[in-house]
Amino acid sequence: MKLRKFCVALLVVAVLVSFTAAAKKPAANVLFDRNGNALVAYGGSKDRIPTFAASTSAPATLTFSTESISSGSFTLRKWKSTSFGDGSVRTEFVSTVDWGVEFWIVWREVEGQSMTYWVGGLPQEYSDKIELDEYWKFGGVSVSVSYPSGVGASGSSNTIRWDGDDGGTGTHWYLAHIYSGYYAQSYIAMTYVKQSSDGSHRFDAVWVSACAVDQDTP
Repeated sequence: MKLRKFCVALLVVAVLVSFTAAAKKPAANVLFDRNGNALVAYGGSKDRIPTFAASTSAPATLTFSTESISSGSFTLRKWKSTSFGDGSVRTEFVSTVDWGVEFWIVWREVEGQSMTYWVGGLPQEYSDKIELDEYWKFGGVSVSVSYPSGVGASGSSNTIRWDGDDGGTGTHWYLAHIYSGYYAQSYIAMTYVKQSSDGSHRFDAVWVSACAVDQDTP
């Protein structure tokens, strides 16, 4: 049997961005932080694109009773941009997919970060609301999925879905989703991993979206 062990650690969000004197109000809003997963909204300076990093000792690691016969990792990475006003809405993600084969069990595990942001000042500097809708699909035969509890994810068949938003305060232009422990296994075969991240920003009554999609296999 395969043993799963999730280490729940305090998530330290590091904001690597230069703050101007005018940006006195809190810039980063941690909307949730649990089980090595987080959602962070940002409304500070647009001088730089901020970077948020989850700092945990060992988030969502897999432990096996024996070593895998073969294992490795690959990267899913994509971005998509939609022009609007004097700027654009952009959605992007970078995910590491660990994979392995342990006798009759084939498994994949995903961790990484996705983000959607509005770069511009007209028609307005901040988005009225930011939404991020994502899924991870694991191709193969008789695939089952799992994920950490309490992180807003759901699963059916071979697909994990997640969606979140910034709360609709009208004070953010950037939304980042940090995820780990998204896991799938099959007793027969797995053929690919596909990620889709769709970021949407509302400006008054207008929604502007950018959807990034990537697919790969070991």
